[in-house]
Amino acid sequence: MHELVWAQIERKQAQAVAMEWRSAKVSYQELGARIETLWRSVVGSQVVALLLSRSVETVVAVMAVLGSSSVYTTTVMLSIAVASK
Repeated sequence: MHELVWAQIERKQAQAVAMEWRSAKVSYQELGARIETLWRSVVGSQVVALLLSRSVETVVAVMAVLGSSSVYTTTVMLSIAVASK
């Protein structure tokens, strides 16, 4: 998937919108730069745990992990309400 980002940048479409989330718009160039920055942190890791809500950052994190040939696991936060007696 991350290869598609690089392909769009090479096709001189770096300023085209790669993704939108709520009011945020991210170009292919910006997405590529963010992926590469995070990729440098995770390269060489075998497993990376992600705890993120749906956002641009989630896409960046998943693409960086996959690009580093690592695997990721998601962590789910559970909210448990305890009834008072």
